[in-house]
Amino acid sequence: MRPNDFGLYGSKSVSWASRDAESGDDGSSSDHDLVYRVHQLALRHGESERRAWRAAVGAYLERHPSASVTMAERVVTCLIRQRLDDLPTIKTA
Repeated sequence: MRPNDFGLYGSKSVSWASRDAESGDDGSSSDHDLVYRVHQLALRHGESERRAWRAAVGAYLERHPSASVTMAERVVTCLIRQRLDDLPTIKTA
């Protein structure tokens, strides 16, 4: 099944985020970068966290069409968590 079968691109802004992130993708960027860019673009366009995550899953499936949806969901979750863990934390007094 294709990502659209699961409603991963349910809104215009999620579709736009995925297309925009992939348009700058020359094939040499990592899956990690693609997933994070799609996720962040969807959030910037006012989508909920869940819809941004689903857009990232859809982008991963576009790049890896033979992957199962379950595997894509797990990979995207790990990649997003890993990137968020790498962000600097703000220390409070």
